[in-house]
Amino acid sequence: MFLRKALTLVGVLYASSSVMAAEWNTEPSVSLRGHYNDNVGMRSVDEQSSSGYTLEPRLKLKGEELNLWKVSLDTRLRRIQYPSVENADSNNVFFDLSGGYQTERSYWNMGTYFERNTTLDTDFDTESINSSLLSDHTEREKVSITPSVNWRTAETTLISLRLNTADIDYDEITDTRYVDYETNEVSFSSTWEITKNSNLGFTLVFADYESEDANFEYDQQIAQLDYKYQISEATDVSFAIGQRRIDSTAFDAQVVGCNTGTLVDANGDGIDDACLIGFFLVPDDRILGDLQGDDKGAVVSLSYTARSETSSNSISAGRTVMPSSFGGAQEEQRITYQYSNNVSERLNAKLILDAFETETISGVDNSNDRKRYRIEPSIRWKLTSNWNLSFSYRYIDQNLTSTDENSKSNAIYINLFLNWPKLVSSY
Repeated sequence: MFLRKALTLVGVLYASSSVMAAEWNTEPSVSLRGHYNDNVGMRSVDEQSSSGYTLEPRLKLKGEELNLWKVSLDTRLRRIQYPSVENADSNNVFFDLSGGYQTERSYWNMGTYFERNTTLDTDFDTESINSSLLSDHTEREKVSITPSVNWRTAETTLISLRLNTADIDYDEITDTRYVDYETNEVSFSSTWEITKNSNLGFTLVFADYESEDANFEYDQQIAQLDYKYQISEATDVSFAIGQRRIDSTAFDAQVVGCNTGTLVDANGDGIDDACLIGFFLVPDDRILGDLQGDDKGAVVSLSYTARSETSSNSISAGRTVMPSSFGGAQEEQRITYQYSNNVSERLNAKLILDAFETETISGVDNSNDRKRYRIEPSIRWKLTSNWNLSFSYRYIDQNLTSTDENSKSNAIYINLFLNWPKLVSSY
């Protein structure tokens, strides 16, 4: 943990050292959002409804020197209050800093990210993998560092190396199943330009997950083929398919013997899990051993984007493996559609449709397996050059598949947004 924080500081200093250079821009903004939610914690019973407000100041900084370096910073502070629900208020922080340096054949980049968020957050762009999973308020903190390099070895060949390390910690825990964990990932890819509009490549990924709280760890290896086709200047499609393998270890997860007495079946389900000392079952006298596991499967992703002067459409779908905050690995199948249309110079309409299903493939706790659907239309009216007013509706439907618990949420938002583009700029 100390090493990751030290590397984060190095990344901050590295990127910040370039802010004083040639071209830079500062864009502050603030939004005040009133909202009503009829099921704040996504409960299946005893639903809690409340109106409330969200105050979110934000600051974007960008600096660059053409064809040499660039740096960007995006910082958000978010205050959320639900007066009618106990322990639902939160103060969230999102901090994203990256800096890159370009040479004739290569581009080097360092990204650092920090967030402190809650499990009650359902905003599409900031919600965590635990969002709306449990009905109570829990703080989640994430720190990640991502160095990468892209190197053009020839006019039509590009290779990339990317590293990522992340720590996830929980605070104010209301459910003991949450566990802290850390992940590390190395990915290598190579891409060839087949034609002017198409690229073919492959990607290799090596990742690991470790949780001391859950006594669990796993390693994942992925090999996949990548293809991208530029249909036009404003339309492109990409596709990837491959194979993944997960090798896992649950420490002290099975009974291998007894210190004294005889190993017996204590609960009648065919699993030896207790020791017979005289006429008594004594679970504490068991000798525990590690439980090894492995799982193979396919990984696939598809994305399509089409843009015009007034609208944009994007579709993304995929089947991937992600870490579980309950100790383990989950396979997620997801599809997302996003639409935006500038109806007029002042009016913009957006739509988000999102659906996913998760299934635990490694680990001992599958209680967070679920299916979830989202529908989120919104409209934004440009009052002046700096002031915007938006209205949105958010519907979420969720089913916890292990217990067949269903929950639904309807939320209405009215947001007043003020921003100052290029408030201080040298562009």
